[in-house]
Amino acid sequence: MVRRVIGIIGAIGSGKTTAARLLAEQLQAPLIIADDVARELAQPDGPLADALLRVFPGLERTAIAHRIFTDPQAMQALAAATDPPMIAELQRRLQQCAAPLVLVEGVNLPTLLPHLVDIWVEVITAEETALARAAAAHRWPPATIRACWRWQQAQPKPEPRHTIANDGDPAALRVAIAAFIAATLS
Repeated sequence: MVRRVIGIIGAIGSGKTTAARLLAEQLQAPLIIADDVARELAQPDGPLADALLRVFPGLERTAIAHRIFTDPQAMQALAAATDPPMIAELQRRLQQCAAPLVLVEGVNLPTLLPHLVDIWVEVITAEETALARAAAAHRWPPATIRACWRWQQAQPKPEPRHTIANDGDPAALRVAIAAFIAATLS
């Protein structure tokens, strides 16, 4: 059996997790959410907790977020410490999944799993919509959210990729997902 992996990417507040969940539901496919994996690995006894303490001793999550999105060297240090355990865990979860189609959602998948994704989907939305969603979801200062969004927008995107617009209208999102499925997977 040939398995295909769909990688769902998008900037903070784009609605990529919402779109990924709807797509997984429509396809009846398993979904791996990279942020959930990172949170699990960042538990006190996890490999990311140790890495974060080594790279950013004494800083809490909001301070780390602001630093990495405004300081390229801090982002490089974070990636060097956290990418290897994230890659290993995402690969392990993909290997354990026997389904013919698997979805993986995460903003930095092009860095973490560039050769394991068969189909790329970018969820997009207007900047102000994304910033408002991110402010509601995170307890970060607006400057940190904007820095995160700008950093993510500047990252190279995999090609070819499909786009799904998510302006916040659930019906429109379902239509966009159905169109993607019909055009790409049928």
